Amino acid sequence: MDVVTTHTLFCVKEALDQDSQRYLCAVLNSFVANYFIRMRVSTHVSAGIIDRLRAPLPQRHSQRFREIVDLSAAFEEASLSAGSEGTVEDGARLQALVAMEYGVTPTQLQHILSTLPLLPQRDRDAALSSFYDIVS
Repeated sequence: MDVVTTHTLFCVKEALDQDSQRYLCAVLNSFVANYFIRMRVSTHVSAGIIDRLRAPLPQRHSQRFREIVDLSAAFEEASLSAGSEGTVEDGARLQALVAMEYGVTPTQLQHILSTLPLLPQRDRDAALSSFYDIVS
């Protein structure tokens, strides 16, 4: 991939099926998890911080679990094949679904999104709009 990073690399240390790995990847890369992590650290995310981060336990046969896994897989495929990041709409839906897994309310999601000033406003707006579409 021709990249260099100075950040800690986190590895799955247990045998997890591919769907569980994709679900976990989506959760750990979510705006909500980012918010919880930033509450504990300002610069370096250590393995100890990740270890204390609680991820929602999915009901594996639920429609939400399946959709999170499918969207995560689509992003993985797009990233590996074309170097793209997927569509804004799909990313927004994925963020909204994970926020729902965490049990976040619309007001809480608005607050979380307000703490991400480096994220383009259109992406924040899309995530909130997708969240409202799902809950209505």
